[in-house]
Amino acid sequence: MADSISFGRFRTLGVVSVLVVGALVAAACSSGESSSSAPGPVDGGVLRLGIERPQQWRPIDASSVVQSELIAADLLFDGLSAWDAEAELAVPSLATSWSVDDAQQRWTFQLRSGATFSEGLPLTAGDVVATIEADKVADPSLLAAVAAVSAPSPDVVQIDLAIPMASLPELLASPRLGIVPSAASGTSVAAAGSLPYTSGPFQVEIGATDQLVVLSAAAGADLHLDGIELHLYDDEGAAYAGLEGGQVDWALVPGDVASDQVDGLDVAPFPAELFYGMNLADPVFADARFRQAVVRAVDRDAIATAVYGSALAPLSGVIVDGVAGHRDDACAGECSYDPAASRALVAEAFPGATPPALSIDFDDGTTERAVAQSIADDLAAVGITATLRPHSPEEYATFVASGQAQLFRFGWAGAYPSADAYLEALFRSTSSDDVTRLQDPAVDTLLDQARTTADPAARGDVFAEADAAVMAQFPLVPIGQYESRWVAGPTVNDLRLDITGSFRVSDVWLEQ
Repeated sequence: MADSISFGRFRTLGVVSVLVVGALVAAACSSGESSSSAPGPVDGGVLRLGIERPQQWRPIDASSVVQSELIAADLLFDGLSAWDAEAELAVPSLATSWSVDDAQQRWTFQLRSGATFSEGLPLTAGDVVATIEADKVADPSLLAAVAAVSAPSPDVVQIDLAIPMASLPELLASPRLGIVPSAASGTSVAAAGSLPYTSGPFQVEIGATDQLVVLSAAAGADLHLDGIELHLYDDEGAAYAGLEGGQVDWALVPGDVASDQVDGLDVAPFPAELFYGMNLADPVFADARFRQAVVRAVDRDAIATAVYGSALAPLSGVIVDGVAGHRDDACAGECSYDPAASRALVAEAFPGATPPALSIDFDDGTTERAVAQSIADDLAAVGITATLRPHSPEEYATFVASGQAQLFRFGWAGAYPSADAYLEALFRSTSSDDVTRLQDPAVDTLLDQARTTADPAARGDVFAEADAAVMAQFPLVPIGQYESRWVAGPTVNDLRLDITGSFRVSDVWLEQ
């Protein structure tokens, strides 16, 4: 993938590791509407999607930051629930309904009557149980809340959780949690053609080749399209060239292509964000006024424009745009760029004294160094001395986890479309991913409340309150939320990628 960046997602799995991913700029949500004056959807036609060749085909093996793998997983496999981007909540998919006990820990899902895999093989609760059990082994952190899963009957699935989790349907809407046949749930799938039984609305018509996967609408599928051709390219640049050459109808725009060079460009949020965190266990950050001074000294909009172009959108909190609980000003104006206010805060925190010097830690690379230097220059302008301290990408995550970092770069991608994929992971006091080391019982209490709030809108409000409580302590400098850029051809209508990284294919239609 072009224009690679380092993107830290920290986990404790024996050792802490860092994911290095490329071109997050090409990975998210689309309006995808043509300028056609057609009065409404019409049926028929085959959509040609140009994507980077997925390295994985089994849903759970898909990377949460590689768009091609998320799209392929979502097209081939349905989950118990699906994401409704407009309502910002989960809706039924393979499950027609679900219920939960008052504790938000025992969930019961009713499967769709007569549900089958695309070739007609019955899809039963046993397939769901086998898939979830295998997925929990493949990615323990994603399904850490699941204590047990069972099938009381062939069309009923029961999921028991170790902790309350009112957002379980949102978790299960992740494209990575699509249901596969029980015989294949524990295996790695080398190519789509080796797993012909799909649970989505398509069947693999001719299997996978080096360049093409042909999907045809399964019998009874609720679609306008007759099918989809997945044209597979070595990278996003080649896929975009395929669009320009007329070989495909849709492609992502590579990061090295300027926005003003692209006709019909669409841009929308992607569920990944970039911060500079402060290690609150370090005495240098003991005074909240100094932390706020650091935040207010950094011209985040200038960094986003100069370094990332249209690939990064402003962000003032932890919850990303596109997820319930996001607020455009999560820190109520208290973290906006204001060097005069920053200087005043420094003087207030250290009257008549020089403020402490800082080390800016980052995983070394051209883009990363440019951002770190911009932050150092902004801090110098308000009287704070900062020294760049680069680290090799291979050692960086381990270094941050060691507690030796000061002001450090880190990124995060939510694994599913709920605010707890961000706040629970990064700011729960007991989380192994609490890299800023914020320990706040009030934040924990709000997260506990969100876990047991059944109503999605009310739960979003609680999450927003928790986000504000985090940002009020200034534990990080929110640099921005990554965005996606793509182009759809003039015949493509209603292809809207959402915060899951995929799109609702039943909406898509082609002008004939």
